[in-house]
Amino acid sequence: MASSPSTAKRPAETQDATSPAKPVATVRYGDVSAAIFAETVRLPSGTEVTTHRVSLRRSYRDQQANEWKHTHVLGDSDLLPAAEALRKCFELIEERRRS
Repeated sequence: MASSPSTAKRPAETQDATSPAKPVATVRYGDVSAAIFAETVRLPSGTEVTTHRVSLRRSYRDQQANEWKHTHVLGDSDLLPAAEALRKCFELIEERRRS
């Protein structure tokens, strides 16, 4: 999908509508972004572990309203940027686990 020049600003990085917390990191490749959310959970054994979830979304500009919107539906030209964003998320999560 070709992008046209725009004077409209991209939306600020915000949490995903289904996520209760702020992301610990956000990765963007073109119009595709992935946000990493971390949550500490207590196992039945009493041990606390941190789990991670990733939310993937695509930004687009609504031509009629001239504003930025988001979707979780990707087009074929979004697949490689999405794969790269997810790869980077994997690396960041692995770094968090090692530290």
